[in-house]
Amino acid sequence: MKVERIIAEGDLVSLHWSAVGTNTVAVPGFPGQGKKVEIDGMSFFRFKDGKIVEEWSTYDNLTIMKQLGLMGEK
Repeated sequence: MKVERIIAEGDLVSLHWSAVGTNTVAVPGFPGQGKKVEIDGMSFFRFKDGKIVEEWSTYDNLTIMKQLGLMGEK
């Protein structure tokens, strides 16, 4: 995982991140196939007294499914 960008304002911090990994373990909807995947995502954190008290994250699930061959290109 690599942090691409960080933006902070007040008690909020946002990250744009990228990740590379290998799908080796089956989880619901994603069979373990040993295929490499690369994705981007964003996470937002709210801090209070120097600690994270809320987190919101999102990533490109469709790209993962395409890279694993679980969804055809259209």
